[in-house]
Amino acid sequence: MMYRNPAILTRLALLVPLGLVTGAPAAAQEAVSVEIVPGAVSLAVGEEVTLTARVLDAEGNAVDAQVLFFPSFADGRSGSARQSIDVDRATGRIRAVKGGEFLISAIVATARNLRGEAMVSVAFPPVDRIDVTPLGGSTYVGVATRHRATLLDTAEDERDGEIRWSTSDGGVATVDRFGILTAHAPGSVVLRAEAEGISADVAYEIRENPAARLTDEILWRQKEQFSDGVGYSWIDSLKEMAEGEIGDGQLARAAARFPTNTPLTKEAYLYRSIFASHFPGEPAVRCAPEGPSIACSTPAAIAWDPAFAGMADPSGRAVQGVHAHSY
Repeated sequence: MMYRNPAILTRLALLVPLGLVTGAPAAAQEAVSVEIVPGAVSLAVGEEVTLTARVLDAEGNAVDAQVLFFPSFADGRSGSARQSIDVDRATGRIRAVKGGEFLISAIVATARNLRGEAMVSVAFPPVDRIDVTPLGGSTYVGVATRHRATLLDTAEDERDGEIRWSTSDGGVATVDRFGILTAHAPGSVVLRAEAEGISADVAYEIRENPAARLTDEILWRQKEQFSDGVGYSWIDSLKEMAEGEIGDGQLARAAARFPTNTPLTKEAYLYRSIFASHFPGEPAVRCAPEGPSIACSTPAAIAWDPAFAGMADPSGRAVQGVHAHSY
């Protein structure tokens, strides 16, 4: 016979409606939001702070869940921000490495779409110096030299900023807003780059341009183009070699053997045969630019003069009426 204590039964009857005694396990809390404390922080380069993430349910109660911390650029630019702000993913400790605005996200490991965010502002160190290249030296009247100015802060990081260029004597040399120095007359001149209260100077000695003293005989003598400059015999010998190795019949059937970029001369046929022996197949041919050419020009030059249309020669001497030794 089972003994039932009336007092104990009465207490159990009162506890069951309250949910304190039940045969089913309590429902697990569902995480609905992540809160980071502090939500915004300002740091200087080298400073550290630890962020705390709280995972909350719908009632605002804390939920036990693993959270991982990740940095990104606040302006949404792509690329990793870890070189600019060091973040311990497990603890939320962050250390400012470079200046800028960053977003720290705390993500619940078991629910990647559940996250909280905090803004971290890192003050830029002051600009410390400007590096200008090239470093100056000497140049000649009429010569333009492009310069580059790099702003560096005390952390040796490059900074963006507007560079203002100037010269000490506009009669000797001038500079435009892109840092291009143009020499006008012999003399000494200082080029200056300024930004954020910092300046850097490079000195130049402008000399008379020796090209201005060239005689008419030198200025107007026959100029050679590409391979002609090493002697006419080079091209002439190659043509003779091609004439001996490539027959008229081979050239007449060139389109059958080489349907793509068909060679038009025996010299071109010889070169194409050598190319095909090393790089057979259509894909290789299409990798090598080809087309009508006069004196190594692009195909567009053929349209410049009707006389060019019937020529297919890499030598500048092929341009009749221009070269003193044209053929």
